[in-house]
Amino acid sequence: MKKLCVIAMLFALPLFGQQTAASSVYNKQLNKMEAKPERKELMSTEKTAAAQKAHESSEIMIIEPLARAQDFAEAYKYLNFHKSSAPVMFKLRNHKVLKNVLDIEIMKGGTLVIFTLNTTKGIKYEVVNIEDIKSMGNDK
Repeated sequence: MKKLCVIAMLFALPLFGQQTAASSVYNKQLNKMEAKPERKELMSTEKTAAAQKAHESSEIMIIEPLARAQDFAEAYKYLNFHKSSAPVMFKLRNHKVLKNVLDIEIMKGGTLVIFTLNTTKGIKYEVVNIEDIKSMGNDK
C-alpha cells in the first residue's frame, strides 16, 4: 500500500509542477497581450503626433490683400527692369500661366489685379483675384 501511495505521489508531483509552469506561461502571455495597445490606438496616436508636429512647424501669416498686391507690382517692376529682354509671367493656382505680361494694375481694395497681356491676337486683359496668384518670374 505504501508503494502505491509513493507511486501515486511520484506521478502527481510532475503534474502539479507542470500546472504551475503552464499557468505562469499563460500569465506571461496574458501580461504581454495587456501591455500592447491596439493597432487603432497606435495609429491615432501617430496621426495626432504628426498633426501636432506639422502645426508646430508651419506658421500662418496673415497679409493684407493690398500689401500682397503691391508686393507683386514691385516684383514685376524689378523683373522688368533687370531682365528687360525676358517677358514676365505669372503662375496661377488653377495652373494657368499668364505669359508676356506688359503691365499690371492693382484695384483700390487690393483684392483684384488686372494684367495686360501681349498675345498673338493683340492686347488682352485678365482680371485675377490676388489670392489666385501662385508665383511669378521670367519666361526665359
